[in-house]
Amino acid sequence: MTISFDRQAEQFDARAGLPDDACLAIAAAIIQMAGDPPDGLLVEVGAGTGQIGQHLLRAVPRYAGFDLSGAMLQVFRERFELHEREAQLIEADGNQRWPVADASADVIFSSRTLHLLDRGHVVREVFRVAAARGAALITGRVRREPNSVKAEMRRQMRVLLRDEGIEGRDSQRNRRDLFDDCVARGARLLDPRVAARWQIEHAPLASIESWQAKEGLAGVSVSAKVKQNVLKRLHAWAVDRFGDLLQPLAMQETYVLEGVAIDSRG
Repeated sequence: MTISFDRQAEQFDARAGLPDDACLAIAAAIIQMAGDPPDGLLVEVGAGTGQIGQHLLRAVPRYAGFDLSGAMLQVFRERFELHEREAQLIEADGNQRWPVADASADVIFSSRTLHLLDRGHVVREVFRVAAARGAALITGRVRREPNSVKAEMRRQMRVLLRDEGIEGRDSQRNRRDLFDDCVARGARLLDPRVAARWQIEHAPLASIESWQAKEGLAGVSVSAKVKQNVLKRLHAWAVDRFGDLLQPLAMQETYVLEGVAIDSRG
């Protein structure tokens, strides 16, 4: 996985990034949802290239982000150095002990990452690093209209992958299970909120090219043969469904924040 994200680092924002104004709005919504901690530490799990983190580190007293990919973090460093603001960025595996001191974090934030990690380990680490005075775990995800070209292409890719006997990672179920596990340990659910909306244009072929650039599909590792077969069949399906695969189609995307609050433990 490290190699995969290292290879994507330079092109990641162009392929899967969010609009700049949306990132600014998302950062502001995170702070509001967390209760605007006056002097606390915000930890970002899977800080990546810093699209959202660059705004968070300017909005909170202390920021620490870690990511498995050193190449992704280097893009982040180049970004925040332009703002002349200090931040702690650490190359670390989220499936190992997090590089955060016990009971030190007021906010733990992660965008499109936690579903890639072991859920039990995430829960244990969240409660280990959560400040005794209380903390918030907030996750962010992109929600697409069900009939949008991206959503249709993803659904069909998963159908074809299932035909190969492989089930893709279910990020929505993983997220629900994560929150349920936290609630079972005494946390309480926070009301979800829409942090940003934006319009984009996306061509069906762009989805196929994006998956070609990855080492796996649907969040799981697959052989080169399986991947080639799935994407070849997906290409044929998309031609029947959309016609011109180079024609961009308009769609709306929404960024949703969800999370739990861990109340003061005395």
